[in-house]
Amino acid sequence: MREILSLMRGALTLDQATFERLRDSRDAMRTGVLLALAIFLIAGSLQAAVNLVGALRPLAAPEAADMRRELMDALEPLLGTLPEGSPARDTLATFTRNLEIGLKLAAEVNALETPLPRGVSRTLPVLGGWLSQPLARLAAFLAYGAWVLLFAKLMGGNGGVDRFYGVAALYSVPNLLDFFAPIPAVGWLLALVGTVWGWAVYVRAVQVTQRLDLGRAVAASVLPIVALAALVALAMALLALVIFLVVLFSGVGA
Repeated sequence: MREILSLMRGALTLDQATFERLRDSRDAMRTGVLLALAIFLIAGSLQAAVNLVGALRPLAAPEAADMRRELMDALEPLLGTLPEGSPARDTLATFTRNLEIGLKLAAEVNALETPLPRGVSRTLPVLGGWLSQPLARLAAFLAYGAWVLLFAKLMGGNGGVDRFYGVAALYSVPNLLDFFAPIPAVGWLLALVGTVWGWAVYVRAVQVTQRLDLGRAVAASVLPIVALAALVALAMALLALVIFLVVLFSGVGA
């Protein structure tokens, strides 16, 4: 435990000796990946608890009626400003009717009998989401890392794949701040700080494992995002061109 805490402290302070020590370790990848999975579980635990409370709290018919009444009270001044028969008033009225139907349907669904006890049937999806979220983040980390490695190699990097992934997984340590994300007002800010801090750790990991200078390490870390954005922009431009040509030739044919 003391070694893990020392590793986390070194990651947070961007201590080069800590990164090099993990890089030169024989089980660098196992250590880094297991640490990342544990951190992702902890970071998502508060949100899972919030989701569980929401899942176990059924939406009763009286509560749905109260929600509808509060919504109508809020919309009443707006409805009064819209002319009778105007498209905006009709749209708002349709929205209100659909919402009322949705609230009634939600209350009826909550009242249905389930094969498992209600608490179990609502707890299992939340638990599954909490446990699967670290695996999804790990998969994204591995996929993105493959592109970072490609750009690092093109820039002269010469580190091993397993050492890179093991050290780069330390980016997860600042993301412990994601734990506070569900807290109103300040949670998103703390999570943002953790994300930026995590990127700094990631760049340091690229620099140490691939033996690059800071500029090339930053470039290798962000170029996959730039390349993806360029591909998306190109695809959207091509789609817009195809739509334009279809409309143009349809008009000519008519």
